[in-house]
Amino acid sequence: MKSTKALILLTITVLFTTFLYFLYTKIGKKENLSTVNKNEKVNINFLSKSCKDGNMNDCFKLGYYYWTKRNYKKVLELYSISCQSGILKACNNLGVLYEKGYGVKRNYKKAFEFYSEACNKGYMIACSNLGTLYLVGKGVEKDLKKAFELYSKSCNKGSMLGCNNLGIIYENGYGVKKNYKKAFELYLRACKGDVMEACNNLGRLYEKGKGTPIDYEKANEVYSKACESGNMEACNNLGVLHYSGKLGGINYREAVEFLTKACNNGIFIACYNLAVVYDTGYGMKSDIIKAVQLYSKACNNGILEACNNLGNFYEDGNGVEQNYEKAIELYLKACNGGLKVGCLNYNRLKSFR
Repeated sequence: MKSTKALILLTITVLFTTFLYFLYTKIGKKENLSTVNKNEKVNINFLSKSCKDGNMNDCFKLGYYYWTKRNYKKVLELYSISCQSGILKACNNLGVLYEKGYGVKRNYKKAFEFYSEACNKGYMIACSNLGTLYLVGKGVEKDLKKAFELYSKSCNKGSMLGCNNLGIIYENGYGVKKNYKKAFELYLRACKGDVMEACNNLGRLYEKGKGTPIDYEKANEVYSKACESGNMEACNNLGVLHYSGKLGGINYREAVEFLTKACNNGIFIACYNLAVVYDTGYGMKSDIIKAVQLYSKACNNGILEACNNLGNFYEDGNGVEQNYEKAIELYLKACNGGLKVGCLNYNRLKSFR
């Protein structure tokens, strides 16, 4: 069993420093939704009356208010009349509604139509969102060249979301030659424009030294900015940065704090990373019970490494009652998802049963 445990811990260590960035390429998460002025007080009675009197901008504002309350039936009604009356940001938000399936059946074709309408009439956020549909081939045939054109158009005309997404194109070489320097410049511009996803992406380039010299302090700075503004992927990366010792020493308290925040807000790779901290207990007291709970949460939400490590716990009876069948089941789940070490452990344990 000891050799197996060594294999598992090696996997944990490697993944803790590389796999934590799994979520960074999510394109257009929060910023793709057109909002109202955050400092503007919402007077529902006034907006309702104004909307009924034909003020379509107030219909849009009222729709956004109901969006924040998750009353998507009212959102659909109000954005529909606003869009029909030429409020392009309402057309864009209808696209988001259909793309995400908020209160309606998910319909990428309809999302494509609404984004196209708004983009063709000059609304640049919609052009960026349209580019994403072309990039992933949803609602339209996949076309990387078209995605690049739309992101470029959007960025050049002032959409910082478009600049972030164009950076992702350059960083990953989607239809263009990889260009980390260009990606860095675009992320920097978008981050300065308060696109928090871009700040997270920028932090990763600072940390990895791609397109710019390695600068862990700068990475910490932009991760912190994004995390404080609600970007949970950045909180995960910030937690790992503190745990890595790259800032001059390992800060376990900060690592646990940021990883916990990300995990509690649905970033399941953070749950895995936090489980590793509690599992290994490097620099702090290990807590196997917490590790089991966190591996379970991560495994149940698609993190295959967590399934593999949880399988090891069941195989060894570490923190749980020993259960070889459960271990085999978890190793198989990891293996079927494409994790090689899961296959190795499944075949090894299966051969003994």
